[in-house]
This record gives sequence, C-alpha cells and structure tokens, in this order.
Amino acid sequence: MDSRNNKEKWVNEVLASTEGMKKAEANPFLYEKIRYRMQQKGAVQDIPAIVLLSKWIIACLVILAINSIAITTEIRREKDKALMQKDANVGMLGELGNQTTYNY
Repeated sequence: MDSRNNKEKWVNEVLASTEGMKKAEANPFLYEKIRYRMQQKGAVQDIPAIVLLSKWIIACLVILAINSIAITTEIRREKDKALMQKDANVGMLGELGNQTTYNY
C-alpha cells in the first residue's frame, strides 16, 4: 500500500510540474514551407532523367575508349616484342654463320 501511495504521489508531482506550461504551437508557415519544398523537388526531378542518361552514355563511351586504347597498346607491345626477338634470333644465327671453326 505504501508503494501505491508513493507511485500516486510521484504521478501527482509530475503532473503538477506541467502547470503553467504553454501548449506547443506549430509555425504558422509550416504548411506553406512543406508545399513549396514538395513543388521544388518535383520540378527538379523531371529534368535530370535526360541529363543523367546522357552522362551515363558519355561515361560508358569514355570507358570503352580507354579500354580500346589499352588493348591496342598492349597488342602493339607484344608485336614489337616478338619482332625484336625474331631480329635477335636472326642476328645470332648470322653471327654463327660468319664464325670460322676449324676441326682437325
């Protein structure tokens, strides 16, 4: 019974602490602000779909161009390396043909 009295006393103290407080009031222009932001958001979202698509297309083309350049550069390097090895082999064979060896 004592705990019940303490609980009621505590509840009454809490309720009494709210005396003299004003009720919270919303900003009178809140509704207009929300409507304005919603209208601005809708207007901005209509245009970027075309712009965004064009940016994606440009980005893809740039990536394809960079990849094409990298692949052709690598193929050219491999061809040059193969030609250098072929020239080096021919040069070594030519030197072997010019050597004089005596077998007695």
